[in-house]
Amino acid sequence: MTGRWDGNRGVLEEDFVYDDGERQRRVWHIEKGADGHYSGTAADVVVPARGQTRGFALNWRYTLAVPVDGETWNIDFNDWMYLLDEDRLINRAEMTKWGFKVGEVTLWIERKHASPSTN
Repeated sequence: MTGRWDGNRGVLEEDFVYDDGERQRRVWHIEKGADGHYSGTAADVVVPARGQTRGFALNWRYTLAVPVDGETWNIDFNDWMYLLDEDRLINRAEMTKWGFKVGEVTLWIERKHASPSTN
């Protein structure tokens, strides 16, 4: 995962490798609005993400097109991200389809700092 900001617009690139060897890439285009509001889009996001910060937490909701057995399901995501410090956050996402819980994932995300040059 890599990200960058330019003013109030950001790009977050996510690369996934699953246990079965499948690979997936998602590129988010995020915009920071007023009063802690955020919005975001990506190619496989069918309902754009909307979020709002409160203190150290961000609630982020969106609908993602997920391939399942040759079909595409629209899965609703309800993400809660908790900033632990300036380098670490925990993301807990609940996934639902037709209001029924179909999955949950918890991520630990830690910023990597560039190594100093060894020249």
